[in-house]
Amino acid sequence: MNNILIFLIISLASLVFSIVTIFNGPIINKIVGSTWGSQNCQQYSDAYEFNKNAGNVDNRNRKEFHKCNREKAMYGLEYSSLIIDIILGSVCILLSLFSYFDITKNFGKLLGIIGLSSGVICFILTLVYTCYSGYIFNNDPSDLQKIEENGVFAEWKDNTVGFVCKYSESDDIYEQFAKYKDLGKKQYNYNKENYSILEGENY
Repeated sequence: MNNILIFLIISLASLVFSIVTIFNGPIINKIVGSTWGSQNCQQYSDAYEFNKNAGNVDNRNRKEFHKCNREKAMYGLEYSSLIIDIILGSVCILLSLFSYFDITKNFGKLLGIIGLSSGVICFILTLVYTCYSGYIFNNDPSDLQKIEENGVFAEWKDNTVGFVCKYSESDDIYEQFAKYKDLGKKQYNYNKENYSILEGENY
């Protein structure tokens, strides 16, 4: 198997993986982050600066500002990296086909440089996208209330206050929300045991 055929196979595999990723991308398919690209992060920054100048500690708006920026960056990164991967992958396939059928004999080195550059760009973009999405998946909160394994999200405090949401009194504003990495747990999805218990009661 010659080098040109290997290059063609790698280019085809890269293009196929990019297309598969597009059909499974959480932002492109609006699984999460349907508004990530249109958020106004400046409002959190302005509120933080206003409270800071007034002498008030404002960790909430500061965290919201950084989270908003991460989400907007993730939105742009997913679209740009996958689209560029498909474009450059198609270019690499075209160049490798030209080389395989000896259509451009006099431009072998130039085609090699273009193909190598495209591969490096695709690799860097994909690596950045993977690492960044991994960080958000493991550290950022979702929009869902955090609940325990048995489905409990609040506890009785007293007759005056009533039920209080768990984790709501934490200093961390995101403590009461489940992280994206936790959404695969049974308490956030269909659970036959819990469903059967609730079905038998007046809910």
